[in-house]
Amino acid sequence: MIADTASDIGTAVKQEFQQYNYLITDPTSQEWDLTIPKDISSYFRNNAKEYDTFVYCAGINNPELIENMPIERVQKTLQVNLLAFYAVLQYLIPFFKVNGEHIVVISSLYGTIAR
Repeated sequence: MIADTASDIGTAVKQEFQQYNYLITDPTSQEWDLTIPKDISSYFRNNAKEYDTFVYCAGINNPELIENMPIERVQKTLQVNLLAFYAVLQYLIPFFKVNGEHIVVISSLYGTIAR
């Protein structure tokens, strides 16, 4: 399963997996909106599957001064970059513990480099 194949990174990850004929699940933003916690739990309730690898490469980048950024944008960024990932893990970890599967998180350097 790959979260956010609409991004450049997600597209590249998907293409790499396709080269090796992996079956890929890549929910669209219509299937789950990572800014809405209920969408995540609803997706897994309606699409109960077992996955052997989960790649999370969804993220929002807001290159803006703090004093100019509305709190709603900060909340949306935290929801996608952190909380949505946590919500997905809550579903996947029980299965992954039993089967020894893999979780990959891809992040940008924006978290470590100040602009």
